Amino acid sequence: MKKDKVNLQSLFGAFICWAKSNNWISEENNEFFLTEEGSDEMSALGLDIKEVLNGKEIEADDIDPESIKKEIDKVHLYTDGGSRGNQFVEGGKAAIGMLLCNECDEVIMKHKQYLGKATNNQAEYTALITGLNLVKNFHSKYVVCFSDSQLMINQLNGLYRIKDTKLQKLVMKVKELERDFKSVKYIHLPRENKMLKKADKMVNKVLDAQGV
Repeated sequence: MKKDKVNLQSLFGAFICWAKSNNWISEENNEFFLTEEGSDEMSALGLDIKEVLNGKEIEADDIDPESIKKEIDKVHLYTDGGSRGNQFVEGGKAAIGMLLCNECDEVIMKHKQYLGKATNNQAEYTALITGLNLVKNFHSKYVVCFSDSQLMINQLNGLYRIKDTKLQKLVMKVKELERDFKSVKYIHLPRENKMLKKADKMVNKVLDAQGV
């Protein structure tokens, strides 16, 4: 019988989805708690995963793409990009941040990066492009991309025209990456969304480190 290698992070994400749907755990402020029902069921099975449920999120640099054999079929990608200084015309110092999650919004990877000189809109697109490239490592087929950039989301959904030539080139890169997946959707969310707030915090942390 052929043995398939299992990626533990993928398995853990699948378990979280299953445990939430069966009322074994509850989520509050992005932390997980055993329900009374879950505690009883796990005790009956001789399981104790209280510490595991609050495990460390994986940084992108900790991932070896060649070691990821188990695919995560559906991914939620939360991205943010920001620029400080002359951010609208010539571009200021820019950075990006992102969270890759399974379909239950459990974080499986996070990544932040300093870009150098870029406008706000260029940073938003670069965050999306970087995120889609990271998603490819998980052999995912379906991706839902979330951003608070109404301009970017509406441009990618064909609602806004793209006049800026530099943005046109970035859009072409996004469209090329779409070919690696069966489906890519773009959804606008308010910046108050808890996942986007995390991505924004990552961007600000990078820019703060640059002294801007």
